[in-house]
Amino acid sequence: MYREMSSLCACNGLNDCAAALLSRTLRIQRGDHDEDVVPCPDMKAFMAICGRTESFLSLLPPPFRLQRPLLARAASAEARSPARAPSFSVCWCSTTPMPEVINATTGKLESGQPSLLCKQSMFARWQYLAQRLPLVSQSHREVDSHAKLLQETEPGVEPAHLPQNLDGMLYNEAKQLCPTYQLAKTRLIDAFEKAKLGRWIKKPIEQDQFVCEITNADPNALFA
Repeated sequence: MYREMSSLCACNGLNDCAAALLSRTLRIQRGDHDEDVVPCPDMKAFMAICGRTESFLSLLPPPFRLQRPLLARAASAEARSPARAPSFSVCWCSTTPMPEVINATTGKLESGQPSLLCKQSMFARWQYLAQRLPLVSQSHREVDSHAKLLQETEPGVEPAHLPQNLDGMLYNEAKQLCPTYQLAKTRLIDAFEKAKLGRWIKKPIEQDQFVCEITNADPNALFA
C-alpha cells in the first residue's frame, strides 16, 4: 500500500498551508533510521500543524507515528497577485527530467493522458507491483511483525491479505487492504473532533470506486 498519508491533505480549522503540512505528520517509522525530533522554533506554527492534536491523538498503529517537523519562517512574505489564477498546474516527480503541465479543469495533461501524480496512475503502479509479488500459499503465509503487533494491540482489526486476482478491484477496495493505514486515519480524524477542530470533510464514496484503466502499460512510463 501507499506508505504515505497522502490523502490527509485537508482539514477543518486549519489553513491550507498547515493542512498540507499536516499530511506529513504521520510518517513511516523506518527501523533504526528515524530522524531526530527537533523542537519547532515557531510555537504558533507548531500548534497549527501538530500541537493542537498531539494530546488528543491516541496510540497510532505501527509503523505510523506523530512526527514533529522542523519549521522556519521565510525571510520575506510572498506578494499576492490580483491576477486571475491560471488554468494549469505544473507538477513534477523526482524521477522525471521534465515537469508535467496539467489542465486544472480536466486534471489531465494537455495530451489527454493521466498525470503521474493522479490516483489512476498510482493505482496502476500499485497493481503492477502487487501482481509481481511472489505468490505464497495460504497454508505457509506468515504474518509480518506489524500484522502480529496489530493483532495483539487491536484484536478487532484483522490483517488483510492480498488477493491473487486483482482484475476488477476498485481503488477503494485496494486501500482497505491496509488496515493499519485505515486505523491511523480514523484515530487522526477522532483527534480533530476531540480537539474541537471540526469534522473531517469526506469526499463522495463514488469518487474512489473506479477500476484501473491503465493496463499493460510500459513500466518505463509508469515509473518514469
